Amino acid sequence: MAPKGEALLAEDVGKLLEKLMAVQSMESFDAREELLEIGRPAVDGLLKAAKDTRPEMRHLACDLLGEIRDPKAVPVLAEALGDKDEFGTSVASAAARALGRLGDRGVIPSLLKALESPDRDLRYEAARALGILRADEAKAGLRKLLKDAAETSHHRLVRCAAAEALGRLRDGEALEDLAALLSDETMERRTERRVKLYAALALERIMQKGQGNLRGSDKERDEALKAWSDWWKKRTGKADEPKAADAKSDAKAGEAKTEEKPSAAPPPADAKPETPKSDEKK
Repeated sequence: MAPKGEALLAEDVGKLLEKLMAVQSMESFDAREELLEIGRPAVDGLLKAAKDTRPEMRHLACDLLGEIRDPKAVPVLAEALGDKDEFGTSVASAAARALGRLGDRGVIPSLLKALESPDRDLRYEAARALGILRADEAKAGLRKLLKDAAETSHHRLVRCAAAEALGRLRDGEALEDLAALLSDETMERRTERRVKLYAALALERIMQKGQGNLRGSDKERDEALKAWSDWWKKRTGKADEPKAADAKSDAKAGEAKTEEKPSAAPPPADAKPETPKSDEKK
């Protein structure tokens, strides 16, 4: 592109970035769509915006960089993992989500560190990103998130994200922790069903088999959750069946079949954990 054309493009991108901040939601939406349509030629402007003094601009820029997926955004996004300012959620969480979309495994150490952050939204996005990146080195940290007793109703999505990631990683060592969630009676009601659903979805992926329809109606989901709970009780000898070690050996066999498709299609890589319909208004 000629220098004059580049200058005009930079000017257009700058104007669109300012429109992103518009009070009128439609104007902001239109600006976002135009920037996505421009695509990679808009990245230089977005990289500058990611270092703007306004946290809302930095947050929006990180989000768009994740959508456009230009690899040269990785260093700026990795740096933004330390940005604690917020625009709804932290800038750091928007950066973590974007890094998961870009697929650069070089940021795995930074995302592992983010799992220890006090920022709930950052932990959530880091967990999901590590699952998408198939970061085996994250297994221990993700299992730790499953056990976090502080993850009550306001933090339940972090546990869901950890379960989802462990399912993606087909972590046989997580079987016991995931199955324990199915019989956990200490969770708040709003937390319980959603967390159990994602624990069961993870078990389905790890074991490469289903125990009912976890993506069906509320009744079908409840039946599937009970089936998984009963399966684990049998496996751990609570129903006169073999010990938990047998389940882990089965899981390893499941890991060896990674080329096979799970019995039910997993959620899309970029999708946030679904909200079960019956939980929406609780």
